[in-house]
Amino acid sequence: MSWTTTRPSLIGRLKDSEDHDAWREFDRRYGSLIVAYARRRGLDLADAEDLRQNVMISLSVAMRSFELRAELGRFRSYLGRVVGNAVHRSRERPFRRPDVLELDERMLARVPDPREHDTVWEREWRNHHLRLAMETVERTFDPRSVEMFRRLLAGERTASVAEAMDTTTAAVHKAKQRIRARLKEIVAEQLREEGEEVP
Repeated sequence: MSWTTTRPSLIGRLKDSEDHDAWREFDRRYGSLIVAYARRRGLDLADAEDLRQNVMISLSVAMRSFELRAELGRFRSYLGRVVGNAVHRSRERPFRRPDVLELDERMLARVPDPREHDTVWEREWRNHHLRLAMETVERTFDPRSVEMFRRLLAGERTASVAEAMDTTTAAVHKAKQRIRARLKEIVAEQLREEGEEVP
């Protein structure tokens, strides 16, 4: 699977390091994931932001000739390895300016040892996609429905939400079902854009 079959409007455009709009969008979409993961791995905010910039610079070089192929793995696995390696290197040399990472297909081709499975990356990756999807929901749904949904997520009971929002429990259930269904659709679309198989 080539980059152009995953998301031509963004990932395929990353081959052109001069396509600044594509790189800004890529950074907007994945920068917060990189920072969140680095923070979970113990970096402070300033170091995590530096690491994000270093990863973006490294990817801008690597993507010129890189081809992501289905038989070698998924985009999220490749990005996870890139970011994980960057965190490891920053810990090894905390007082040196970070080097540009060397990225190539060997990082993707290596079959991960199950013992190396990075549960932190997987959790952050899932949370990241949910955050992106929720941003879309907040822009496109009625604010009252979003507020009901957020209250339910915070642990409020359906009856309490209905009372506070001056509506019925049926309306709260309906808002919850509609938003959950839409979140699932958005996340599936995001995964397809990364070349993921969506059941």
